[in-house]
Amino acid sequence: MKQRIALLVLVLLVVAMLLTSCGGGTSGGGNVVLSPTVTISASPATVTKGESSTLNWSSTNADSCSASGDWSGSLATSGSKTVTPSATGAYTYTATCTGKGGSAKASANVAVNQRVITIALDMPLLPNNEIPHNEIYSDFGVYLIMTIACTGCQTGDTLDLPPFSVPIIMRVPG
Repeated sequence: MKQRIALLVLVLLVVAMLLTSCGGGTSGGGNVVLSPTVTISASPATVTKGESSTLNWSSTNADSCSASGDWSGSLATSGSKTVTPSATGAYTYTATCTGKGGSAKASANVAVNQRVITIALDMPLLPNNEIPHNEIYSDFGVYLIMTIACTGCQTGDTLDLPPFSVPIIMRVPG
């Protein structure tokens, strides 16, 4: 019986030494290399011409990142950048990150719409299309006072209004 116990202890010691020499029982004893990941987003994803969008990206298991598509250059492994596309259309911003486990790529899209300008002409008329007392008289004629409201306009905008006519009823005393 003592011989069996001694043999069992000897076998257990040999197994323990083998496991220890192989790195503690892990498969191959090497390091696990993880693949990189990257995410990118644009906020807002739709802008009006002249407005900006902010790109935010982050990665894991990456040593370096680069930009392609409608931007270029090297990137930090995480960060943000404000972009202001110069024309209407669709823009794609791609981030590619590389690490020991390979590379990963992700893209974000920004749609740029044309600015919409709404013009409202406010010249109140009385019944029978008579103009109320909002006229200015001078030696050269009558000038009407009109209010133009522009929604969506920005400083420096030029408004090209088409020719228009306003019916005027003039009453001559007598």
